[in-house]
Amino acid sequence: MKKGRISKEEEKFIRENLNLGFESLATELDRDPESVLGFIKKKVAKGDFYTPDWMEEPDSEEQAQFDLTFRPYWNELRQQFTEDELKLFQYHWARIISQFKDDVIPTEELQVVDLIKLELLMNRSLKNNKENIEQISSFEGLIQQLRAVDADQQVESVTVSNQGEGYTYGSVDLVAGGVPTGTTARPTFNVIIPPPGGHGFDIYRELGAMNVLLYSRIENDQTNPDFITGNHIARVGVIDSPQSTGAALLTIDKASACNALRLTGTGYSTATFTPDAYFEQTIGTGETAVGRVINYDSVTGVLKYWQDRTMAGFNTVGTGQTQPEWGYNQNLFTSSPTDGGSLTIVPSTGSNLAINTSFSGVSTSINNRTYYLGQEFDEGISGPEVRRYSGDIIYVDNRPSIVRSVNQKEDIKVILQF
Repeated sequence: MKKGRISKEEEKFIRENLNLGFESLATELDRDPESVLGFIKKKVAKGDFYTPDWMEEPDSEEQAQFDLTFRPYWNELRQQFTEDELKLFQYHWARIISQFKDDVIPTEELQVVDLIKLELLMNRSLKNNKENIEQISSFEGLIQQLRAVDADQQVESVTVSNQGEGYTYGSVDLVAGGVPTGTTARPTFNVIIPPPGGHGFDIYRELGAMNVLLYSRIENDQTNPDFITGNHIARVGVIDSPQSTGAALLTIDKASACNALRLTGTGYSTATFTPDAYFEQTIGTGETAVGRVINYDSVTGVLKYWQDRTMAGFNTVGTGQTQPEWGYNQNLFTSSPTDGGSLTIVPSTGSNLAINTSFSGVSTSINNRTYYLGQEFDEGISGPEVRRYSGDIIYVDNRPSIVRSVNQKEDIKVILQF
């Protein structure tokens, strides 16, 4: 059976007879079937061979793992890591790259490489730390055995009474310290100075980590429809420690910062509200609540909106108005208007609607089908699930605006360097 590299003549024969199958080709060439199969997979991945009928198309993870071996930095990685670490590197690489569906620019690719390197180095450090602990336990057991044989000539313990500061290495001088050591077989000690808290206490600082990879997907969810459709989105950000409306840290995976009304009326399913348009409710004599439309769901009658300073005596740049249209108070929508007020909400088109004060809950049944609204309603009104102004904004990215549709998904990738 032949060994070594496949010749040009053999490669040409394989290319012209791919549909015979790798086992038949190996028999014809007097080669090992596994080596012939590996050669064919390599050529198919590089695009030199077409994919024969008997070979399954590699999935995205297998393809990404194979493509990694053709990167110019692969040889460097082979010199830096063991075989087991390289297998783990390929595993992480395939999972991350396939997750992004090959939508990775060169700068992001290098950052992914650095991220996986950090993971491997962290694992290596933890393994070494575990080995050190095991060796210490072994040595302690050996010391106990030696003490049992000749306890009078053993150093039982070393106590550091004043460790000092400002040095990176040290030694133990028993003679200078006045410790009786005898004339033969004097004990020796190695001084090991770990970082504050010990090795592995702060693994990211110890290894010099500088990158954090964040990934999120905006996807419509029938059980928790917090992501709006029919309006523009253009800003992505990261907020540290946001709070729920009860002032506790926000822990749920999705939350809405929008206000909402559940509307009712004979024409609620045909009414429309223009995105960003103003709408009003007279809550009492001379008092008006004003909101701006985010989106309206004509199936459930849920109107999501927001209120800002432009509705309370200021323009869009924060300059005060001398005669504001709705006064200087930002009034809230209510299910209990006072004298002179009403529950009426006027849509952009269609018949007048009203706040559904008889509805409370997070879901509703329409034509024997359950619809989840994403927010808790009380007498037809729902507030945000996030406490306003809570948390610290640590990253903001203003992107070209898009209008979301019902079946749309967005993958968001953010790599922070610090």
